[in-house]
Amino acid sequence: MPDTENRTPENGQGGSAGPNLYNKGARSSSRMRLLDEQPKKKMISVEIGGAPRKRQSSRHSPFQHILMAHVKKLAAVTGLMVLLLVAAWKLVDLFGTKRDKTAASTKIEQQQKKTTQQPPVAIPPNVSSNPAPLAPAIDPAVFKKAAYLAKKARAYEDTGELDKAIQSYREALDVLPNTPTVWMQLGRVYLKQKDYWHAQVSLEKAVESNPSADVLNDLGVAYLWQEGKLDRALNMFQTATEVDPNYAPTYFNKALALLAKNENARARESLDQYLRMKADDPRGLREVACMKARDGHREEALQDLEKAIAQAPDWPLLYLDKAAIEALQGQCDNAIRSLEKAIPLAGYAAVFKVWQEPAFRECRLAELGKVFEKEIADGVRGEITKKEHPVSTTSEPIISSPK
Repeated sequence: MPDTENRTPENGQGGSAGPNLYNKGARSSSRMRLLDEQPKKKMISVEIGGAPRKRQSSRHSPFQHILMAHVKKLAAVTGLMVLLLVAAWKLVDLFGTKRDKTAASTKIEQQQKKTTQQPPVAIPPNVSSNPAPLAPAIDPAVFKKAAYLAKKARAYEDTGELDKAIQSYREALDVLPNTPTVWMQLGRVYLKQKDYWHAQVSLEKAVESNPSADVLNDLGVAYLWQEGKLDRALNMFQTATEVDPNYAPTYFNKALALLAKNENARARESLDQYLRMKADDPRGLREVACMKARDGHREEALQDLEKAIAQAPDWPLLYLDKAAIEALQGQCDNAIRSLEKAIPLAGYAAVFKVWQEPAFRECRLAELGKVFEKEIADGVRGEITKKEHPVSTTSEPIISSPK
């Protein structure tokens, strides 16, 4: 019998029974080889496909993840800002278009009115025109009452009864509030009482309807005596000179404001302008004399004071200024004589106060000065029971006169 068990396809031998057995074994061995190869393929795929993923994940650090997150946020914020800018631009364009349309329509309407407007028709002399009144007519009875109260207040003012004058002016304004003249007169009375705040309120009411030079001047005076309002006062005086360059009091008051600001050169120019308009005015002469005395021109200052005294012999301030300049020049006897002339006008207390100024130091040490000092000291003790009227050592500004 032929040996068929050891014949296999591997050694290239075969027999009659070989094909059936060979084919079955071949299929089995193929299947086994496939089963053996499949895990290897899977392992190869895992090795081949998994290794890059591992290397790729190891390539991104936590810092890179955070950076990418911030980049995404920045991109989102930038996109939002772009959208907002686009929306804002659209809104501006929309409102601009509406404004242009409105302006164009207004211009067209104005042109149509001009084209349709007819020339005025002349009214014959015998035909009366009855235009509509611009404001409601004032009741004659109301006007008459307000005028009566204003005249009554003016009478009180002339007699020096300023409280009653203020009351009557206020009653007139209660009856007819929009009366610039009465507001101005009320403000002037407040200035006489040195109630500068109420004067300011009243004069601001007057200047709204009547910005004349005299009202502007008085409002400047109200500002001048209030702390922190010097610049406003100077502005009012400057405006008054522009409204009426021939209104003299404003130049004097402007000079006082400039002196308060230590602008002596401009103050002297304003005083010179005032004296060109009021050559013999004692107030202007006194201010110029004081400026000359400060500059060392005392003889010229004394001459100006003599001129001022000739025009206003009852003004005690002129005698006090003259005495101070004479004392600075060493003329103690003349200084004492000037002070003696001021005593009946200003009183012992005012003269004694001036006598204590540094300008009279040398005179107080002289024998004549000691005698004079005892005299005025006794006079002060005699005035204790009397009402004291203090004398200002500065010039008073000029307010407008009643009309």
